Amino acid sequence: MFSPNPIITAVNVNDSAWQLTPYLSLNHNQNFITIYFAVNNFSNQDNNHFSFRMKGLTENWTNAGNRNFANYTSLPPGNYIFELRSANSDGKLSPGITSMGFSIFPPWWQTWFFRILSIIVLAGIVTYFVRRRIMLIRKEANLKQKIAETEMKALRAQMNPHFIFNSLNSISDMILNNDNKEASHFLSKFAHLIRITLDQTGQSFISLRNIIDYLHLYVEIEQVRNAEFTCRILADDELDLDETELPPMLIQPFVENAIWHGVSSKEKNINITIDFKKENSQLACIISDNGIGINQSIKNKIEGDKLHHSVGN
Repeated sequence: MFSPNPIITAVNVNDSAWQLTPYLSLNHNQNFITIYFAVNNFSNQDNNHFSFRMKGLTENWTNAGNRNFANYTSLPPGNYIFELRSANSDGKLSPGITSMGFSIFPPWWQTWFFRILSIIVLAGIVTYFVRRRIMLIRKEANLKQKIAETEMKALRAQMNPHFIFNSLNSISDMILNNDNKEASHFLSKFAHLIRITLDQTGQSFISLRNIIDYLHLYVEIEQVRNAEFTCRILADDELDLDETELPPMLIQPFVENAIWHGVSSKEKNINITIDFKKENSQLACIISDNGIGINQSIKNKIEGDKLHHSVGN
């Protein structure tokens, strides 16, 4: 017995009748689809059987019996081909397969264009904030460096006038004592030290060799004013004097403190040792002396303050 091919009679989209065309184009929210079909076999229609499948969703055939519709809900975006075949009451399959194709387009936020654009925008935002963060870190580092340099300059500004004042007093005393030759010699060394100080003031770091040379010259000037002390400057053999650097005028205040605050009115003969060492890849400077010590120095200062009477309010 002849078994004709089935036909698709109607399509409903979201429970509304849709124009029947060979290919349907639907939006992402038009995904509730019902497909109706029939077969032109009038001899025994109730015994006609249908089977169908939705390629793109499954490859398996669904046996619908004599039910004449297929219902799909919440179909995801994609391309589909609905295939339909039928069999007559004798079980003879139709010679052909009836098909209808359709596409459900994804929403704009699920398209590849939007995803690529989102990645580009996100990468741009991340890059912006990373660069901004790096810029802020660099700005903060530069600010801290400027603050440190300012503090160092302030330290030099406070220390240099004190040393200059004492040295000029020594020169004045020599001149008053008619020791013009010694005054000239001292003034030459003093001028040389001032020139080096001015040269180093504009530098953030100088070599350890220059630091040691500066200290030697400074100690010589101090020994002119106070010959009753000795000073040794040592450097570890492992130190590269030209490659090792540190801020200028950093060590000199400690040496000056040892010279002027380590003596007593009775005993001025002190021995000072300045030792530069390499400890765990770091530079260590140890300044030692045999002076009166910090406790006695504080005691002398307190006793001196008791004898001093202020005339201010």
